[in-house]
Amino acid sequence: MLTLISASDPDTFTKAFQKLTASSSVGDFPGDIYFGRIIGAGENPATHWINASARNMSDLMSGNEALMQSKDMTAYLRAVSDARAFQSVTIQRTALSFPARL
Repeated sequence: MLTLISASDPDTFTKAFQKLTASSSVGDFPGDIYFGRIIGAGENPATHWINASARNMSDLMSGNEALMQSKDMTAYLRAVSDARAFQSVTIQRTALSFPARL
């Protein structure tokens, strides 16, 4: 699940997101959550991305629902209400991957 965000106040947004990721609600998520900054994306105004992944769609959806309903997410949303705007949310399914060979 890839979420693109435009941060009007990157410092406030990043600090609030770091606090959220340190919470038990994110720790309970049944997969991984990645975060990054967009350097350039053509006409897309997004400045940051968040990617949540899980082994299967059921884990992704139930984990996302639990996280969205948590007190930690409520605090995060309150903290960033004036610091960011959603651009898009998409869900992808990996059909095939090629692990790196070291």
